[in-house]
Formats: sequence, structure tokens, C-alpha cells
Amino acid sequence: MERYGLFKRLANGAAMWVCAADDLKQAMSTIQSLSEQTGLEYFIHDFQAGTVIASSRKTKPSAIDSSP
Repeated sequence: MERYGLFKRLANGAAMWVCAADDLKQAMSTIQSLSEQTGLEYFIHDFQAGTVIASSRKTKPSAIDSSP
């Protein structure tokens, strides 16, 4: 079984599975390439750790300044 799952973030916030990978470097390259081609957010879920470990999003939501 592959260690990493690659997902696309849909407009409604849901996640859609794209593919799986064994190699983190290849997974990172894949989500960056897909994001550049589509303009959408892609992320990597580490099945062993049980968490998202990387995203193609440049700015994390918590880093966005919402002050006027």
C-alpha cells in the first residue's frame, strides 16, 4: 500500500482523491504541477501519520490577515 494520498480540494471544500504515491518528493512535485495546471488546491495525506503533511496552497488560512 502506498504511504501518501494526493487529493484535490473542491470548490465546496470537500476533498477528491486523485492518486497515491510511495515517494514524498514525487508526491510534492505532482501536487505542484497539478495546481499550476488547474489553479486548484491539492494536498498530501500521510496514511501512516494520519494527517495532511503538505499543500499546494501558498498561504495558509490562519496566515491571512483579516483586519480592515
